[in-house]
Amino acid sequence: MNKRTEVRSRRILFVLADDSLSLISVSTSTMHFMLFNYGFFCLLTPVLIIVLIFLYIYRRIVEALLKHQLKDRFVGLLEGTDCIWAIEEPSALSVINVLVVLEKDQHQVNANVLESFRNLIKERLIGSTFEKILYRKNKKYGYYFWERAKEIDLKERIRWLEHDQTRCDGYCDDIYSESLKRVLEKKCNQPLPQHHSTSWEILISNNCSCVSHQHVRRMEEGRSILDRGKRNKIKIPVLFRIHHALGDGSALLKLFLETIADKPNEVSTIPEEKFSLGRQRKNCERTSLNLPIFTHCVKNFNVCEQPCYSNNVLSACMPFADLQTLRILKMVVQNYLNAKIKYFEHVTFEEFKNEMQIFLYEWWIFFKEFLMKQVYEKVKIFGKNLVVFILMPSYLMDQAIRSMDKNSLHGSKLTGQKIITYWSENDYRNPSQQKLLTKIKEIKNITGARFVEVLLAALSSSLHKYFLSINEVPPNSLTVVLPAKMENSKEHLSNDISVGLLPLCVSEINGKVYTNLDEDSKTIERLQEIMKLNNKLQEDLDYLINFWVMKFLSAVLPEILLRLLLESHSTMVFSNLSGCQEVHIVGYPVKNIIFWIPNKSNTGIGFSLFSYNEQVHLSVVADKALVKNEKVFSKILGNTVYEIEQLHESLTSTRFSKKFHSIRKAPMDKEIGVP
Repeated sequence: MNKRTEVRSRRILFVLADDSLSLISVSTSTMHFMLFNYGFFCLLTPVLIIVLIFLYIYRRIVEALLKHQLKDRFVGLLEGTDCIWAIEEPSALSVINVLVVLEKDQHQVNANVLESFRNLIKERLIGSTFEKILYRKNKKYGYYFWERAKEIDLKERIRWLEHDQTRCDGYCDDIYSESLKRVLEKKCNQPLPQHHSTSWEILISNNCSCVSHQHVRRMEEGRSILDRGKRNKIKIPVLFRIHHALGDGSALLKLFLETIADKPNEVSTIPEEKFSLGRQRKNCERTSLNLPIFTHCVKNFNVCEQPCYSNNVLSACMPFADLQTLRILKMVVQNYLNAKIKYFEHVTFEEFKNEMQIFLYEWWIFFKEFLMKQVYEKVKIFGKNLVVFILMPSYLMDQAIRSMDKNSLHGSKLTGQKIITYWSENDYRNPSQQKLLTKIKEIKNITGARFVEVLLAALSSSLHKYFLSINEVPPNSLTVVLPAKMENSKEHLSNDISVGLLPLCVSEINGKVYTNLDEDSKTIERLQEIMKLNNKLQEDLDYLINFWVMKFLSAVLPEILLRLLLESHSTMVFSNLSGCQEVHIVGYPVKNIIFWIPNKSNTGIGFSLFSYNEQVHLSVVADKALVKNEKVFSKILGNTVYEIEQLHESLTSTRFSKKFHSIRKAPMDKEIGVP
């Protein structure tokens, strides 16, 4: 027994020694890292400060020159987060494409929709709080700036979506038809009007005559509308194209809901076939908006005169100036003072002293807690910002020398020709009658994962299948850019997002490489790996450092230097935007909303998710240079949905339920926006 005890004690000592050595090595490496950052910071800080001061002075000179040259038309230089998107290549323009699908009766003409949109924009755009959408983006002396437009030609901004009707297959109102898909692919990377200086345009699909001939057959095939009671309905695809310099996803969604979508209980202004511009007089043919140079515009409304119910104008405008009101106020004050006098008549000095001590003590405790909390928060923020400031030089250096992803979806020079694919839940039959959004939420509650982590786990399995399908060795991992909302700006249109880089596991999961998937996609293991990596990303300072760079450094640097800073080494961008309930536009119900995020620099893959009316809408845009097999690539979204359903089925079965019941519920997701 003594020998066994001695052997056990030796083993325990060895284990403790190994643990202490590992802790010492970790703390030593951390100390070396901090010393390196501090030394790097001390060496570079003087140089960086001198350079930034020089560039800031140059920026102020440019701003003064532009203000002198353009007078009142000059709005200001672009913010740093807007400059990120102003710098673009012809092969990857920073334009967000949003496909909104309206539903109308078959007998209604599309010309009515076009004129309704022009009338809608004319009524709601001028004088709105989203004045930034009226500006034009230009560049001079190395900096981008906003300029007020003298007028907006609505015929140029809101027009038909051009497509070759001779090649139409009769399904140009079906978002899954090849003819519409070809049109969207051709249009999604084209410049905006006026040499790409404007910020938006609206393109409405003009369904050709083939649509009505093919309509009944399409309903029988179930290609667009599943409800057979709605065979008299036709869909109208409307493409909104917005430059990302206007704002991020949440800001643009707010713009859409407040200015484009119909308000609840709003009377529709859909015109008849003989259309007239409501409030316009005889010159209804004019479709240009004359804009005043000043910042705020005022609309002329017909104000109905309301009858006056007060004979005394002074009493109606200033109630406290009325004699009766003054008498009541005097009585209230007198009663209060009399009550206080009676109180002091029956209270001794000692009682009053004790009450005052209690009162002062309570207020002292309150101020002490309040001040301590405020001081602690201020010190905490200051310390965090100081650490970010010290780590920023080495972080930027690490980003500059970081190696590129090596896989077929990254590395090739972008051509500018895009491939798009999309999946909309309300266009597919669901045997279980349970919405995909509900399944994702249940997976969150069981595993404790975030919403975006569930999607990434399913996408990881789908990408693994894609690489195997094109006979390519799947990479161990690939880098995904994850945008996140950082702050709520007072501006109505702004880019208040930052980005973080997440290594998404593909073939290597928890240190083990899987060359073939067989029947098991290992989605649960992928989810665990992604949760661990994303938790680390959330705890690190990457988002905060990148936000500082995007907001402050990007504002100071001229285009030639900023372009070098924005070189991307990542494979894809993943954007998740929480949407809204069903809305109407010009009286028509909106059935689908799908958006594609723009490609940026060398990153030619963009994956998007938008939840609308409690349904999931997925989309992918890719440059043709990166896609070897378009048919296989188009299955990525379908496979992602399949993996989510399989994951939900596995986790809700008896086999896995006990394993995850002890895990806490999912934390609040950090809001993810359009990059």
